[in-house]
Amino acid sequence: MYLVPLDVSLAAGCDDGISSVSNVLWRFPGVYNVGNSPKPRGSPASAASREKKWGLPVATGVLTGRGKKEYNMRRMGKLCLKIVSVLTVGVCVCGCATAYESVRGMFKKPEPIPPEFAAKYVDGPRVRVGVLLSIQVSTIAQAPVTMAVQVDQSGNITLPLLLQEPVHCDGMKLEELKDKLLQEYSVYYKQPQVVVTFAPVDQGGVSPWGTVTVLGEVASPGKVNMPSTMDLTVTKVIQAAGGMKPFANKSKVQVTRCDREGRQTKFIVDIEEIGKNGRIDKDMTLSAGDVVWVPETWY
Repeated sequence: MYLVPLDVSLAAGCDDGISSVSNVLWRFPGVYNVGNSPKPRGSPASAASREKKWGLPVATGVLTGRGKKEYNMRRMGKLCLKIVSVLTVGVCVCGCATAYESVRGMFKKPEPIPPEFAAKYVDGPRVRVGVLLSIQVSTIAQAPVTMAVQVDQSGNITLPLLLQEPVHCDGMKLEELKDKLLQEYSVYYKQPQVVVTFAPVDQGGVSPWGTVTVLGEVASPGKVNMPSTMDLTVTKVIQAAGGMKPFANKSKVQVTRCDREGRQTKFIVDIEEIGKNGRIDKDMTLSAGDVVWVPETWY
């Protein structure tokens, strides 16, 4: 058996040193033996194929110490590279699928918004569906009779003294409804007197000044009545809707408003800045018919 000074070539710690080891092993095939067997374990051709596959000659009986450590490190490096490649391909596939969905969503025809949730223009206080009215009727020979009625889903009201047919009043102003009731009562009474007022909003029903729709990450999405003072702000309407959920995006609350011509305008309100920095001037005053949307945060 030949004795080969391998430590000299392996001490270099580089690929040239490993190649010199390989050349020595090819020249002295008996070194491939494990033990003192006279039969060689490999030939230069088989050793070359192993070196091409693994990057180092497979001779566990010879490569010890630093040479064996570098051999194992290179094998682990190749394994890690394969794992990273598989993960990269998976991420690219998922990313491409997400990008495809995003691009498809850009060209997808938007779904129609239900009319009850769409932003609309509201022209002052009017008699609307769900509004509570206080109506007082009196004559020369009869004491005043006060009636509390609510506008039904058809936009009508039914009065005790006018049982023949309901009175349609949806969209009317108070003066218009008063004139209509005077005309109706004049058929049965002489010189009737009619007083029509809106009942307080806190008694229930829909505000005659309109409503604001709140959607998204709030506890109770839906419609919020506009007070007669018309001072409803974004923070007040969110509070009236039960407050924000834990994953609500407080910095990008969106307000959609519709003007008289039907054009919509969108505004962004930063609730977090209003709270942290005390910027009350950033708290937007809402108009009847606005839609407030609280998005969800992704982080």
